[in-house]
Amino acid sequence: MIGMKIRADEPVARPCLTYFVKEKIPLEELPPRARIPSRLVLSGTSIPTDVIVWPKMEMHDLSRGKFIRDGFTQGVLTAFAESRYGRWGLSCGHCMLGPDQKPYTHADIEMHDHASGNFVSAGPTAQTYFSPGGSLISGARGYIDCGLFALVDEKLRARAETALPLDTVDLASTAYQRLTGESVMAIGEVIGGKRSGLVIGIDQFGIDDYSDIVLKVDLPGLIVGDSGMLWLTSDGRAAAIHCRGEIVKRGNGSILVTAMSAQRASEVLGVTLLMEK
Repeated sequence: MIGMKIRADEPVARPCLTYFVKEKIPLEELPPRARIPSRLVLSGTSIPTDVIVWPKMEMHDLSRGKFIRDGFTQGVLTAFAESRYGRWGLSCGHCMLGPDQKPYTHADIEMHDHASGNFVSAGPTAQTYFSPGGSLISGARGYIDCGLFALVDEKLRARAETALPLDTVDLASTAYQRLTGESVMAIGEVIGGKRSGLVIGIDQFGIDDYSDIVLKVDLPGLIVGDSGMLWLTSDGRAAAIHCRGEIVKRGNGSILVTAMSAQRASEVLGVTLLMEK
């Protein structure tokens, strides 16, 4: 990925090209052809490299939960969205696949009503895109993981009508920015408070996955069930939609997480993102 140099487990303000490995082996134990050079010359420019151990990642959804769900998995409300056909709810595509786990079939999205303790219908899916990556999509090598659902619930639809347009930021501009986000239930409650993270890489091509954005999140990290969380820049623009995190022991939060560009999601879905004030 196009990364940020990591020293003593802390990022430093130094762009680099980051390589991923399953484990680090002492340099003297590697034959010369297997060593990653400390610098590369690309188009006449000398660029430093970095090497980090890439962990196994998992999608941050739940099989059962209290936020939005498709009858099979759980995520959180990313934002509202507006297209020429009206206003919608938006979340991760992998949280909206339904029991058959197929993006091209419809699934009924439910949300948890905290007051009654029951799930109520939010509405059916309208568009769902989920591809782990590997091909060029809208000019990037990352994956696509987003979808829209109709707003059948009157309270949810009323909230969408009062939401205002949200600017997005292009993928390259997210590099090395500190972002903030919060996981929001479909009915509006915030789960676990705000989170903060530093973008340490973009256009990531991992050992077994892809992504647009890689973040190093401050403690306590992100937990399973946070899929769909919207990451915002310091000036309030939408930067990314949280999708995956490193596999950790249950009860711990993922520090290394990946996300999809919010701007690409809006382009692929043909919508303008909306946020409640």
